[in-house]
Amino acid sequence: MQTSGALNKIITDAWIQTEAGDLYYDRGLDYFEEGRVSALQQSGQSIRARVMGTEDYAVVLTLEAETVTYQCDCPVGSEGNFCKHCVATALAWLHQQDAPEEDAPKITLEDVTKALQQEDKETLIRWLLAWAEEYPGLQERLVMAAARRMGSTVLIAQTRKSLEKALRIQCFVEYRDMPAYAAGVESAINGIEGLLESGEATAALEMCERGLNGLADALEDTDDSDGYINGLMEQLRQLHLKACQTARPDPEALGEKLFLLEWKSTYGEWHGVAEKYQHVLGAKGLEAFRKRAEMEWTRAPELTGEPGYRDENRSWLTSIMESLAKRLGA
Repeated sequence: MQTSGALNKIITDAWIQTEAGDLYYDRGLDYFEEGRVSALQQSGQSIRARVMGTEDYAVVLTLEAETVTYQCDCPVGSEGNFCKHCVATALAWLHQQDAPEEDAPKITLEDVTKALQQEDKETLIRWLLAWAEEYPGLQERLVMAAARRMGSTVLIAQTRKSLEKALRIQCFVEYRDMPAYAAGVESAINGIEGLLESGEATAALEMCERGLNGLADALEDTDDSDGYINGLMEQLRQLHLKACQTARPDPEALGEKLFLLEWKSTYGEWHGVAEKYQHVLGAKGLEAFRKRAEMEWTRAPELTGEPGYRDENRSWLTSIMESLAKRLGA
């Protein structure tokens, strides 16, 4: 890939450090050195790449009127910051070699499939087990596949065990360890999704609730500067709603439970459930939600009105009641 002279005038190591600051530069340098940048390509005055984190993030750097603009769809980049993914992309582009591409043929997944089909069953099993020793994520997938074969009781128990193991924190999780922690939780979430696909929607609901509560607790014991936990929470919220749509629990019981989950949430992990679940709750569920909200409202102490004073329970209930009023057209 030939570099652009115009871009070369701006994108230097010093420029990258200035745009990113020390924190994001150091983190992006780690990502670059770990080989996390892929699909790097240049078209005209634009550089595109994908950078592997807990998810694959898309990065675009573009020269516009002597200024390089940047975009990344990670939480930090979405706020307009020159994030670590932008840093890794810029460094990968800056340090690329202008050597011609090798003439070796590209091996496709179709080629891989044909090659695997030529191996005997025992060889494939041996390979899988050996790779599973090296890659815990693969080992987890194989364990879940075996659990599915052993019936719903075993599958549910194994999914719960995997989730609890992934959420467990022995000591404070430093910034550098967050990708591994988040990857483990994401693997457990995939297990919950598999549970739902296997027809165990009610069990999947329970796991999602456990997961969201566990991730809220984890925020106290992690350096989650890049917002991994928020992304994982969103996956669980979407999966919980999907499981509700499949399981169709009693709307009144669901309405009361959702109120309690939102009211007692620490970091807003259940915020706005009346609106998000209104089609599942229906009129009966929303009414049950409203009744429980009003009951707690009458129990909550009045705001004192003193400057700077804020009663958490009352203020949070106010937010819930206002959201509910919109849903009911009050």
